[in-house]
Amino acid sequence: MAKKSFAIPFHLGCDIDGIPVFHLTDSFARYEERRQLIPDLVHEPQDEISTDAFDVAALIAQAASQKESFAAHDGIYETHVMYPTSTSKKLVVLTGWVPSTTITALKEGHEMIEPIVLSREVIDVPSETCCDWTEIDLYQIIAGFIDASVRALALNPREL
Repeated sequence: MAKKSFAIPFHLGCDIDGIPVFHLTDSFARYEERRQLIPDLVHEPQDEISTDAFDVAALIAQAASQKESFAAHDGIYETHVMYPTSTSKKLVVLTGWVPSTTITALKEGHEMIEPIVLSREVIDVPSETCCDWTEIDLYQIIAGFIDASVRALALNPREL
């Protein structure tokens, strides 16, 4: 059987200087990506409890992109995937801490890798239009992701 592969798109999310900061997805985006491999796949609604393998792959892909951009950095890469719950009233924030050695091991096809640490938080999506956005958890989380990425870029400048 021939191997098939597909790329994890970062068209939804945020990047700084081409380096992914976070990835936004949902059950429909995952479904469309999987249909590249399984054309007759049936759409499944968002699972509120489990972590989707596609999301873990997106975390690893972000870390690999960071590793390529920061060749001097050989530590742990923090990455993020966010997606709405099935009701769209809450947002799941999945954070992964991916060791540099794990990225190398995956690229080289090793069977054993260092563990990837995952954290999963569920936050409310604000529905009030008259509130101060800077006080909302969602805004603070996204601003924190961007701030951390800007600091990482400043500490590890890329050669252009």
